[in-house]
Amino acid sequence: VPTRPDHVLGVGQASLSLLQATPTDRVGSVLDLGTGCGVQAIRAADHADEVTATDINPRCLTLAAASAALNEIDIDLLEGSWFEPVAGRTFDRIVANPPFVVSAGRVEHSYRDSGLDLDGASRLMISQAAEHLNPGGTAAMLASWVHVEGEDWRTRVASWLPSHGVDAWIVQRDVADPALYVGTWLRDGDADQREPEVAVRAEQWLDHFEEQGVEGVGFGFVYLRRTDLPSDVMAEDLRHAFTDALGDEAIDYFRRLDWLRTHEVLDARFAVRPDTALERVHLPGEDGWDQVVVRVHRSGGPAWQHEVDDLAAALLGGMRADGLPLGDLVSLLAAAHGEDEDDLLTQSVGLVHGLVRHGLIEPV
Repeated sequence: VPTRPDHVLGVGQASLSLLQATPTDRVGSVLDLGTGCGVQAIRAADHADEVTATDINPRCLTLAAASAALNEIDIDLLEGSWFEPVAGRTFDRIVANPPFVVSAGRVEHSYRDSGLDLDGASRLMISQAAEHLNPGGTAAMLASWVHVEGEDWRTRVASWLPSHGVDAWIVQRDVADPALYVGTWLRDGDADQREPEVAVRAEQWLDHFEEQGVEGVGFGFVYLRRTDLPSDVMAEDLRHAFTDALGDEAIDYFRRLDWLRTHEVLDARFAVRPDTALERVHLPGEDGWDQVVVRVHRSGGPAWQHEVDDLAAALLGGMRADGLPLGDLVSLLAAAHGEDEDDLLTQSVGLVHGLVRHGLIEPV
């Protein structure tokens, strides 16, 4: 049976991944934009006083209402496109699993197709979400973006955000080859590429990618926070496996960013987190074992790894709650190893900022 145009997805892998990636701290109001079957809105009711859910598909709202009734949850359901149903309103949190499929703008199924060219749906969401957040409010959404020849994907996504008023943490979980991407979404709509009409659609889709210089399609999570400060945007790859929920980590990330904004790291004391390990990798060499890499690895959260050198490892080894401020530690390290102190101070500031953002060390 062909998938109907107003098909409503159940709780699939994308829904589950967003559930795990959404913060669960208590908030007053939540907007679930593009609610589908209502699963994100129902989950949001556990940690929000009020939940509003929207969708362009009336059938989605009918099924979401049924799901809410079965769970004895009160959700304000509104019909309309994108942010139109909540024009002029703001919320403490926005969650969204929007129709972010990257294509030439053709709408076949409303749950996945936006009608916007390429990554226009994600651009719309990322660029407009903060306008509907209360001060300090956060957004958690799934998104996709194209990798264009000669362009850094991080620069592309960052360009969608204003220069003031938004903190953003953008994590890329995967990148798909264009041909694989097209084939996957054609199968999602029950299209058989052996059929002539479907083969033509696939060719047109791939031709459009080629014309636009698309070399891949990235996918991941976008976290936003509304502020009254200059924007801070971190876009990075997070393509390795990890098991802890990412949502609460996002809130911790913004807290760590707040600390970095308001403190001079050279005057601060730091401690290495108990779940951070130092790893040295050696390979056989002519005279025994040769060290080829040194890294610090956080076992919890997103399981971040940072490659460091022996000086950085020694610096981290000297960090403790009752120890010296970072600037003094660096001065001692420079004197002990005959390094230029000013150069080492500059390097240590960048290192510490990265390790604090990723939660491998923490101020004390």
